[in-house]
Amino acid sequence: MKRQNQELARLDQLNSLIRQIDQVLVQANTVTGIDQSVCEQLADSDLFEFAWIGEFDAIGETIEPRQWAGINSTIIEDRTITIDDSTTNQNPVAATVATRDTQVVADIATDRRTGSCREAILEEGARSCISIPLLYEETLYGVLTVYIGQPKPNERNQQVMDELGRTISHAIHAAQKQETTQTDSVVELTLQFQKPGTVLARLAQDAAVQLQFKGIVPTGNGSSHVFFTGDRTSVNEIQDAGTNLSGVSALTCVAEHDERCMYKATVSTSPIVSQLATQKGTVRTLTFDRNTTVAVVDLPSAVDVRGYIDDLQRTYSSVQLTSRRSCDRSPESVQDVQMAIKEPLTDRQAGVLKLAYLSGFFKSPRENNGQEIADMLDVSPPTFTQHLRAAQQKVFALAFEEE
Repeated sequence: MKRQNQELARLDQLNSLIRQIDQVLVQANTVTGIDQSVCEQLADSDLFEFAWIGEFDAIGETIEPRQWAGINSTIIEDRTITIDDSTTNQNPVAATVATRDTQVVADIATDRRTGSCREAILEEGARSCISIPLLYEETLYGVLTVYIGQPKPNERNQQVMDELGRTISHAIHAAQKQETTQTDSVVELTLQFQKPGTVLARLAQDAAVQLQFKGIVPTGNGSSHVFFTGDRTSVNEIQDAGTNLSGVSALTCVAEHDERCMYKATVSTSPIVSQLATQKGTVRTLTFDRNTTVAVVDLPSAVDVRGYIDDLQRTYSSVQLTSRRSCDRSPESVQDVQMAIKEPLTDRQAGVLKLAYLSGFFKSPRENNGQEIADMLDVSPPTFTQHLRAAQQKVFALAFEEE
């Protein structure tokens, strides 16, 4: 009975702490402010020894600390965690990134997954830890790791921390969205890659044609539908090259527009656009030629351009910045309209709507019907229709509902 009362008291204390953090999150309006407030609140509590939040670098496959509290900075400041192919014996923070699920180390004294910092962490008074993904929809905003003075954290405590992770993620998402909408200028970069080795770059080289990237829709199973246009006279060359290209499981011409054709390729690798669009970048154009790829990207003026290029060079060593210029961004820019439309949609609804648009579903006559798009999504036609109507309803509400 005594142990049960202690657990109930601890749970009540934890819920009180979460309410305090919720109140702080309402007032914080920057990612740095959110990170700092969360770590400080957790570290100042009697329930935890210390806490830190890690930043995931998708290009380098690493996690580095971006904020911490309650721990000696020399232990955490320069710590870099690398993600490998197996999650079985991975550091819990790396496993959280790889699985997008909360990871628990029940006893740091006997579990060596905490790596080279294990002894230092024990000396700081921690015996267990919980790593929580800061996940909003499908976007990972980091990993929160909290350290506890006792082994074997209570399962109910873990559930409360999971909920806290979702709250933090939503706050970070809102702060980043506010920062983007308040930016009144952008930096336009023109980037050139020599044979970057991505699917569309190899396809353009093998078919000896020029291709224009038009859009990407994730399938939900690790692959993506990539849409691009090519010269109408090169249909056979493009399809033959796609048949023999590793990483492409399907390639079809989905529509014809004047002298150009719209193609859809199902790819298993990460397209270059995924790296270009990091740090709130917007890809304006992306052109693949026989040996060269050229991208025009807009970045908010506050973004560190040098850091952005350095991140790209980790994957694409040949990237060169060929031009850079600042452009005024009007309050009602295309990006603002796109953000307003996408904001109320779930990732699934946005993906279905985008796939239908790129596939010519809304053209008259239709270039692909509902059955064909449902097949692309590997769902039934009624399921496709349900997602499509839900997305349309939300988009139309933005246009026609009175404030």
